[in-house]
Amino acid sequence: MSSIQSKFVTFKDKLKSHDYWVDILVVTVFVLATIIINLQMIRYGLNGLGDVRWHITWIQHFSQQLNEGIWYPRWLGGTNFGYGSPTFVFYPPLVYYIGSILKLLGLNSEQTMTAVFSLPIFLSALTFYIYGKNKWGKIASFGGALSYMLAPFLIGFVNAGGLSTIWAVPWIPLGLYLTDKSIEKSEYRVFLALFVTIVALTHTPSLLIYAIAWFIYILLQFINKPFKNVILTIIAVVLGLGIASLYLLPAILEQKYVNIDYQFGSKGGFLSLNMSNLLKSGWSDPNFKNLTATIALALISLICWWRNKQEVRNILGWLAFILIVFFMISNWSEFIWYSSNTLLKIQRSGRLFGLFYFGQAALVAIAIKGIFNLNWQWKFFPLIIILSIFLMNFQYGYKISRQSPGLHSPGKGKVFIKEWMEIALFDPYSDKLIDVPEYRPLLPNANTNFAPDIREKYTNQTPIPYVEGGEAYFPVPQMETPKVSVISGEAEIDMEKWSSYQRNFNIKATQPSIIKLRTYYYPAWKLYVNGQSYPITMSEDGTITFEVKPGDYQAELSYQSTNAFNIGKILSLVSLITLGIFQFKFGFSAAK
Repeated sequence: MSSIQSKFVTFKDKLKSHDYWVDILVVTVFVLATIIINLQMIRYGLNGLGDVRWHITWIQHFSQQLNEGIWYPRWLGGTNFGYGSPTFVFYPPLVYYIGSILKLLGLNSEQTMTAVFSLPIFLSALTFYIYGKNKWGKIASFGGALSYMLAPFLIGFVNAGGLSTIWAVPWIPLGLYLTDKSIEKSEYRVFLALFVTIVALTHTPSLLIYAIAWFIYILLQFINKPFKNVILTIIAVVLGLGIASLYLLPAILEQKYVNIDYQFGSKGGFLSLNMSNLLKSGWSDPNFKNLTATIALALISLICWWRNKQEVRNILGWLAFILIVFFMISNWSEFIWYSSNTLLKIQRSGRLFGLFYFGQAALVAIAIKGIFNLNWQWKFFPLIIILSIFLMNFQYGYKISRQSPGLHSPGKGKVFIKEWMEIALFDPYSDKLIDVPEYRPLLPNANTNFAPDIREKYTNQTPIPYVEGGEAYFPVPQMETPKVSVISGEAEIDMEKWSSYQRNFNIKATQPSIIKLRTYYYPAWKLYVNGQSYPITMSEDGTITFEVKPGDYQAELSYQSTNAFNIGKILSLVSLITLGIFQFKFGFSAAK
């Protein structure tokens, strides 16, 4: 053995003996890379694009209600100019718990928002590294992780305000890692179940996409994995979904009470990648570049591993997966999407790009591992290609992050919703913030056949009523309206308490009167008058009204659990207990 070879072997042995420090170094690089990738936001603040205004509002009010002692804030009482919104009946809460924890740790509102947009970039790299290091080795999985955190899909949604969407990206490699481990080792199944609960509480469209992809993946495991192990892994996943029932069940069953179908038209209908436009755009389109890059990575991998039949099959499997995903993203697959209203609720096929770039990162890892098996003279060219792909995606992220100025960015740029964002960041509890139309009440005579281009428009942060044919599509709250008003008859109102979940007031009516509350109707609201349950109705603008006869009354309006939420809590508890029994019988004892 030559002196150089001997030193190289010694170096490898030392590296193996310091695995812990290697991992710390890798994690440190991921932290630094995250800062570099998201530096524009860290330095100059949010840019105001996409849904960022909603996410600021939701984190602010969610954390405030946690401080009030509401363990799961489902109704945001301070949004819609104080009319409220059942936002977190339908929107998964995990990210907002994380944001609330960051605020509790001392971060201000801007720092919290920057952190929750930056963390998924770091976690995407970390989870891919965890998934890949035992498959392809630390160096190769490190390269794949860098590729994954540079994915245009991820960076694009960071800059477009897609908060929950980007939080779903890190779960792809971690989900596969836990699935594979659960098939091999029974003690991992409890972690897989709890992980599935986390995914369910992160982003509902991504949950649906991942569930379909995972189901196909787990069916393939029956080919060469023990039947019992695969079945027990499936049971663990079902139990994980069951634990999330307290969110999932009301989110499904209570859609009939709100304007949920607004989202079908708000973006111009279902969006997919037009292949004709892609081919016309060619190299100027980042999707075309990355499809080409993926094919190049597959060719490099095949060249490096052509003597290893098992690896060739794996590479072709990854390539087939990527091409199928890309087909589903393209408009060629629209006949599949339009076959199901459930699939259409994903809104855009581009949400599958997370899976596409995960597959690309896997090919990067396979290619890097294969390159290191080549002779030195053959390593240079394929490594340059991989580095070029990294630089191409970094350049894309650098460009789009600087296209729109940040909230505190110098120069001539303008954040068009700056006033709205500043209210959400610095004055969020003043009843000056609107909420999304889809969670407002479904009006009794509403026109639900939405035009494909319907979109609520705003003057500053004030919505403009969208009316067609004399009928309102959805209720629009008005700023600075009284909390309680008398719309007919004569009565005096004395307000005692007005909090997120409870409103107490006294009524002294001298005539039969109709009382109107600045609170949107929702079946969770219950009215008690003089200690007795009392009927409420929905007015023409979606608010709560009720009638009283002449007399003195003590009224209490309180937000309570609906039947769907109660059943969901029971199912969650039963699933959690079942998971404990399941793990005891088939998990830890089996492992022992």
